[in-house]
Amino acid sequence: MTEEIDSINIESVEIYPLDVRSLRKGQYLGPDAVQKITGVKQDHPHYLFAVLQLREYIVKESQRLGSPLSIATHNGGIQVNTDEQAVQYHHKLAKDAARAIFRHQGMLRIAVDVRNLSDKSKQDYDRKLTLWGSKIAALKLKSSDD
Repeated sequence: MTEEIDSINIESVEIYPLDVRSLRKGQYLGPDAVQKITGVKQDHPHYLFAVLQLREYIVKESQRLGSPLSIATHNGGIQVNTDEQAVQYHHKLAKDAARAIFRHQGMLRIAVDVRNLSDKSKQDYDRKLTLWGSKIAALKLKSSDD
């Protein structure tokens, strides 16, 4: 059994019938193309999940091949971002992540009663809050520049 597995060429295994090397920046794979590649119809409840899986596959495969692509989902399809689109797309992702950090930081203060912590845990908690505060201050400063 092990001999069979060892003899499989990983390079020849295809998850999707798609040559990632053929994708070009600015290209759009519409819902029809995505349905053909994934085998999931657009009206199926798992279609959006299939689109996200295909997106993730393209990102990882393009990185593995040494030509990373910025991929977004758009109108039920896959958008291979141009460099200009990638800048905007990743900036939006960073802003969304910063908002999530702000929300999470507020929960850190609310969810912990420091009176129930040991001295070592209090020091660790204070250190983590200080670290989060520094990150948030830097993000707020950066977002005010935009």
